[in-house]
Amino acid sequence: MALQLHQQGGTTGLHFGATLQNQLQVARTLGRYHPDSPLHIEVKNNRLSHTLPMLRALTHTTGDHHAPLRTLQVRYQDPSKATGWIKVDEAPTAQP
Repeated sequence: MALQLHQQGGTTGLHFGATLQNQLQVARTLGRYHPDSPLHIEVKNNRLSHTLPMLRALTHTTGDHHAPLRTLQVRYQDPSKATGWIKVDEAPTAQP
C-alpha cells in the first residue's frame, strides 16, 4: 500500500491526500508568488485543513513581496482525480 501511495502521489480521499513531499512542493511554489495573491484551493484535503499554511510557515515560503499578484489555483494534476498529485496553476486572466 505504501508503494502504491508513493507511486500515485497519495490519494484524493480525506484519509491520506497528497504525499507530504508533493504538499511541500506546492507550499514552496506558492512561496514564489506575492503573499496577497488570491488563492483558490480545489483540493478538498487542503481546503478543510490548515496544512498548507502550516507547511508554508515551516518552510519559510510565505510569499515574495516583490513578485506580482496572480490568482492561483491549487488543484489535482490529473483532472480525473485518479492520482493524488497536486499542483499550483495561475488562473487564466480575463481578456479585454
